[in-house]
This record gives sequence, structure tokens and C-alpha cells, in this order.
Amino acid sequence: MPQVSAAPVRTTDAEGAHRPTLTERTVDRIARRAGRSDRPGLTRRSFLVRAAVIGSVLTVAPLRWLVHPTSAYDTVCGEGASCGAGWTAFCCTISQGANTCPPGSFVAGWWKIDDSPFCNGNPRYIIDCNRSRGSSCNCRCASGTCDQRRVCCNVFRYGQCNTQIPGVTEVVCRVVVCTTPWNWDPNCGRTVRTDNRTRTHNAPCLPGTNPSPIEVRYQDLGLTGSVLGAPVAAERAGPRSGSWRRYERGVIAHRSASGTRVLRDSLAAEYVDTGGPGGSLGYPTSNHQRLGDGLGERVRFERGDIYVRLGDAVTLLGPSAVRYRELGGPGGALGRPTQGTRPVGDGRGSVTRFENGAIYASGRTGARELTGAFLDRYETLGGPEGSGLGYPRTGGDAQHQPFERGVLLLVAGHIRFLRGTIAQRYERLGGATGPWGALRSDQSRVGDTEVAVFAEATVYAGDGLRPSAITEPVLSAYETEGGPGGSLGPPTGDSFRTRSGHHRGDFRAGALEVDPNDGSVRRLRGRATRVPSELTR
Repeated sequence: MPQVSAAPVRTTDAEGAHRPTLTERTVDRIARRAGRSDRPGLTRRSFLVRAAVIGSVLTVAPLRWLVHPTSAYDTVCGEGASCGAGWTAFCCTISQGANTCPPGSFVAGWWKIDDSPFCNGNPRYIIDCNRSRGSSCNCRCASGTCDQRRVCCNVFRYGQCNTQIPGVTEVVCRVVVCTTPWNWDPNCGRTVRTDNRTRTHNAPCLPGTNPSPIEVRYQDLGLTGSVLGAPVAAERAGPRSGSWRRYERGVIAHRSASGTRVLRDSLAAEYVDTGGPGGSLGYPTSNHQRLGDGLGERVRFERGDIYVRLGDAVTLLGPSAVRYRELGGPGGALGRPTQGTRPVGDGRGSVTRFENGAIYASGRTGARELTGAFLDRYETLGGPEGSGLGYPRTGGDAQHQPFERGVLLLVAGHIRFLRGTIAQRYERLGGATGPWGALRSDQSRVGDTEVAVFAEATVYAGDGLRPSAITEPVLSAYETEGGPGGSLGPPTGDSFRTRSGHHRGDFRAGALEVDPNDGSVRRLRGRATRVPSELTR
């Protein structure tokens, strides 16, 4: 096991003395007046230590420090802070701020302090880290802060933790948590020992009285010895009465409605990039959750999710995140996310990409997935804006995918599209099982007229005119006349049978009648505005 160093912590500064500023001299005078006049001359490092302690005492117990004749150091560290008092030092004092058992020690036992001001009136738990067998640790006094209690001097063990390790060794240092020990470490038992004599014990490296939920969580994770590392910014207020703080390798965010959540590594970096609680995701609502393949994690937020696999983090927002969950997440048909939710088109919608498809979302259509050939054709056509189809809607199947302003159809191994009023009428008539039959090719445009060719009819939608289906034999005669680009213009209604049995089609500039007996075609001018109901039985 690694050896615990017995070298005392140096109280002088290695950089040497420098000429103090007015601010430094002021803080030094305050610190000296607070009972530390026996300390060496002011240096950069000692100035920072003193300033931190004065700041702590003014935050933690300003009235008590001003009223009672005690030093700022004693006010922060509480009673029994001297080596001679007999108590063991806190681990963060001797381990560069780490609230964890140092190498060469193990979690040996714990006691409880009732109604602790350092846990907001809840119980506080002191956990002893005893020297491991085979490691060495010399009895000494901690130094460098007001916590000058003993290190490796007291041979004692409550013994509720790691009972498989026999014997009693020296207590190296003490860890502090506001979490029950058996939840903090499953190797700890639930036998309670209480000692309220240590109620005021503390150290500058630990939170003060009335700590924030973030401070408590960070303390219980191990402070600088935790997976988060050291803080890189002060705790900040967030929207809607929440707060958050950034660390070397993560983030802690808190809001009463969603709890105190810890984010780590690349997932935390992604969250910071989105703007934290004030960004697109809001506050986290879950902890890290392992994914089914064991290679990734997910955290849920108020307005989306972040997924991580092999270190790559992807953000899913709003309805797209919800739809992805409904489809089974990474274990579903879409597979793992490959690109986070991004705005598309005019910005009123978004796209999120996955291994096996994409989810497009808008305020009018919600979030809908596209896969395979449908997705490829849709994006080749230009997506929501370029295709003219808008965003996908519900109701699709393996042969048919509806959109806001059109439809994609799988016909004979090819993906064909219909748009606008032709697509709407096609759907109302029953699609491929309706009177028009299967679509033969993509919808096209001739002049100002949209044209769609089906197995049983060709449908035209002229400017301001409803879609009209022209069938044989009128269709051939109409195409001979030049179709919608010819002199007749677009049709004004479907072709039909007259009372005399002729096939007729009415157009903007005339009409065509075909005799079924001899195939003769008669072009009519005038009365072209009559509708089929006026001419058929």
C-alpha cells in the first residue's frame, strides 16, 4: 500500500517575501489582529490563506467573531482545533483539499453529530480513516491552517465499516459527510454512535455553516478528491431559483424541483456548451444512466437529453428527445445519436441524426422519424424547405410517408413524390387503392401547371384550379393538343362520360369530346364551364 508521508506541512512560502500591496497589508493586519501574529512575514501564498480564512469567518460567523475574543482561525475550525486538544485532523487539511481517505488508510468507522449547522440542521457524520496494515504513518500535528489537530496519533476504532479488516490502528484523518455512511460507502454498517462534542469542529477546506445543496453534494463526493476535481468557478445563480457550479471535470446543478445533480466529463462539457441551466436544456432531472450496451450514458434534462458514447456527447432537444425515447432510444430502430438537434430550414423546425435515420420536428407536426430510402430521397430533394414537402407527419407506413405539403411513395422500388393539392386529393381518394392507381413518376411542372402521372389517370393542378384527373381516351387527345402548355390550358375538372356516351374533358380555353365508337375527337369552344353533374345521368 502507498505510504502516508510523515513530513510536516510547511507554513512558510517557498516563493519568498515580496513587497505587499495596501490590500495585502490590510488583510495581514486583520489576520494578525485575529490571533495569528506569531506567523511568519506576509508572502503571496500566506496572503491568500489569510484572506480566505478572513472571508470564511465573515461569511460563516461574523457576529461571533466580532463579539467573542477568539481568532478568525478558531472561529472557522471550531473548538478543539489545536494538536493538544486530542482530536484527529480532517482529511482535507492534510490531503490538499480532498475529503477522502488518503492512500494507506481505509474507512474504519463513523459517528453522528445531531442537528449540525454544517449540514443545515441535519445529522453530520464523521468517518475515521484508519491506517492500513502494512502502511506507515508517524504521529504528528497537522499544520498550515487552523485545523492543527493530530495525524496518526489516536489509536481508536468504532468499527462499523470494513469489518472484514481486523484490528485497531491509528486514525490518519477524518472525512465529513452529510449522507448516511452506509449510503456513502456500502461497506459501512448502521450501528449508530453519537458524539455531539465535535459539533463545532470544522476546517477551512470544508463548507461552513448553512451550506448550499451544491456545497453539501461536492463535500460528500470528496471535494478535490472527487471525480469532479477542483472548482473552476464560483457557485452561480441560475434561472427559476436554481444554481450551478463548474469544476475541472464536471458540473453540479441544483433546483428544488429537479434535485441536485452531478454531471461528469464530456457530458458536463456538452452541458456547459449549451449554456447550462439558462440554455436550451434547462436543469438536469436525472443522474448519469448507463445504456444497455454498457458503452454509453444518458442524462435527462427539463427540455431534452444528452447521450454519451465512447466520450462523444450529443444533445437531443424537445419533442425529438421525447420521440427518441418512445422509439426505444439507442436500443431502438434508430440506433445511437450521431448529431444533436439542429435548426433547419427557416428555423421553425429541427433535425436530429442517428445511426439508422433522423428525426425531424416542428411546432405543427411534432417530431417524426425518417429512415432508409424515404430519408435519402427527402434530403436529396432538399429537406423541409427545398423539397416543398414541409415536415413529416404521422400516419406513414412502409410504402407511404405523409408530409405537411405532400407525400413520398414507394412504387416499384423507387421513391416518388407528390406535393400540394394533388397530394391532398390523392390521399382523400384512398391513395394507391383509389381510382387513380399507382404513381408512375415524380410530380412535375409544365408552365404554371403541376402534373402527376398515375396508372389510371394524369392529374393536373393549374393556378387557382382544383386538381383534375384526365383519363383515356381524353388524355391522349389532350396531349395531342399540347396538354397544359397548349392552347386549351389546364383542365377545369375531371374527364367524364356524357349522356350520349362520349368521353369529355373541360379545359380553361375549351373542351374535348371523344367518340368511343370511332375514336374521333371533337374540340368544343364555349360551354366549357359546365360540370359533369350537368351532363351525366
